[in-house]
Amino acid sequence: MHSPDHGLTLARRLRAASHVIDPDCGSALLWTRSREILAALLADG
Repeated sequence: MHSPDHGLTLARRLRAASHVIDPDCGSALLWTRSREILAALLADG
């Protein structure tokens, strides 16, 4: 969704955020791992 640098900046601003870099996904992380991301969000909430 963002460059790694911008993603790190966003993650630092949100206490509950995690910063993930998957070199095999590139900017498609949200689309290729959406189920995993949503499951993690629901589990934390």
